[in-house]
Amino acid sequence: MKAIRVLLFLCLSSVCYIYGQSIETDNATCQPDSFGIDQDCTNPLKGFSTFVFSADFPGATKQEVDKINETIKKCLASFGKVVPSSLIIEEEGREAIDFRGMASGCFLRYEISDLMDLKGKKLGILKATLTLNTGIDIYRTRRYCLTGIWSESCFLKGNTEKKLDDSISKSLRCLLEGFQREYLLGNEEKPVFNLYQS
Repeated sequence: MKAIRVLLFLCLSSVCYIYGQSIETDNATCQPDSFGIDQDCTNPLKGFSTFVFSADFPGATKQEVDKINETIKKCLASFGKVVPSSLIIEEEGREAIDFRGMASGCFLRYEISDLMDLKGKKLGILKATLTLNTGIDIYRTRRYCLTGIWSESCFLKGNTEKKLDDSISKSLRCLLEGFQREYLLGNEEKPVFNLYQS
């Protein structure tokens, strides 16, 4: 199981994070990062329709993770089609790894964590980030790499030890609103989310 998580992490690793700066006391407040769309640039979400969605909650119990997964599924279903996916499948009586759900090459990663001061003390503020990574070819070096092409962050009061499901619901809805707004500028069809659950 640990090897699978490492494999999934490597597939979905984020290279680029830009930090937002907006905090609101009661609800999550989104701050678009510098990838935001303006009229002088091309929409980085244009032409994409299928996304691999993943999130990981290492400190959560199985019961909490199940509840969180349902929350995530509801949030995604309000905007697009959700296809539950799994890396491990049963094939001819044996376990096998199935990468078919990752064929789109667009990885949408949700993360939430406590902000801490320089001494490692929790500040009572959560940061949630939704990042879209995809593979690109670098023209000059003729190299292929996975990089962030869109990202948005939000901050809210709380910590990962209390009401995590509620914090995830608020922050993910906020982040998906920003994603939906920019996605719809370049696409008419509803997106498909291949959901890989913890």
